[in-house]
Amino acid sequence: MTQGRCLADRFWVLETIDASGATELCLARDAELGEQVALRLLGAALAGHWEALRDACRETRPLAHPHIARVFDFHRAGGAPFICREYVAGARIVDLAAESAADRLGALAQVAAALEAAHARGVVHGDLKASKILRDERGAIRVTDFRVAATLRAATSQTPRGAHASPQVRGGESPAAADDVYSLGVLTAQLLASEPLPRELGALLDAMRASARSARPHDLEEIR
Repeated sequence: MTQGRCLADRFWVLETIDASGATELCLARDAELGEQVALRLLGAALAGHWEALRDACRETRPLAHPHIARVFDFHRAGGAPFICREYVAGARIVDLAAESAADRLGALAQVAAALEAAHARGVVHGDLKASKILRDERGAIRVTDFRVAATLRAATSQTPRGAHASPQVRGGESPAAADDVYSLGVLTAQLLASEPLPRELGALLDAMRASARSARPHDLEEIR
């Protein structure tokens, strides 16, 4: 996305944050409200699937939680459909690797709290991984991009390849709450890979990463 471009006669693009996937994430200034926002734009190859991005916005806009980045609106202007959401200025959760195990576990508990709140409203993330989890300037964890990748995958018949995805999602099934549990288990194992885990925590992570959905724990409050 060209720096300085104005979208929807309102959002001035300041910089590209990430352009590695089928969508592009940009930092922009909202000229109406005078604040910075994040824009998740569809890439040219997926521009024809703007309804899927709109549907993801519709599903996730009601989510309001201290550990979820708030979605504001969907826009479709000048051939660049995008979701406007809260901008979180901070590091990714993987940058906690140098911090204490207790701090990492505290951050992961906040991720679990975000998923718990979303699942209570019937919203599954569907693509939970380290790049979707930020820590803001106050130190709070913020989970981003609920439903975006999963909704676009359904529209384009694509499947994820990453280790964060459960066997069911990699096999083309629609993501369920149990698949977010699987991804959280993978993420937790990655962030604690250098630590000697207590037996109880190791057993929990094994259960969260079970092949069968029915074998995974489903109570995120208990997991947290």
